[in-house]
Amino acid sequence: GTGVAKERRKALAGLAKEGYLQAKVAGDRARGIYLTKKQKSGLLVKEEVEWVREQFTKTVEEVLEGWMEAERTLSSGTFYQPVSVEEKRQILQAFNFSHRGHWYICPNGHTFVIGECGGAMEVGRCNECGAEIGGGRHRLLDSNARAGDFEEIATRQGAERGPWE
Repeated sequence: GTGVAKERRKALAGLAKEGYLQAKVAGDRARGIYLTKKQKSGLLVKEEVEWVREQFTKTVEEVLEGWMEAERTLSSGTFYQPVSVEEKRQILQAFNFSHRGHWYICPNGHTFVIGECGGAMEVGRCNECGAEIGGGRHRLLDSNARAGDFEEIATRQGAERGPWE
């Protein structure tokens, strides 16, 4: 059930945090060992320190950011991967609307679709965040907007101008 999944995410978030800490310690240790050896051999120069900071430290920070992002995602319980242009094209093709004006975004940027004529006739809740979506009398709520990316692809696919444009 949902409780089990939540516990698994919590455990995975803990592992991600642990991975972050281990990567940080390993990165700091490796950098320290390298710089110490160079210093003892008399080969440590300003350019070398700069190189380590630019190349090694920057890479380690990117890895650490990945661990932090994994921990944040797992802790929030929301997994979101952006939809590619090709996937959007396929989604539009599957709906097969004859005109634009069906695709909208909630106040938090989540895409939703209005079927039939594409005009808002009722207020609902976003499946992703719970924000109000839709509207009434073919008027969209002021907090919602047209999904320009979907509209642009629909135009390229030959969809006609929508009745609410």
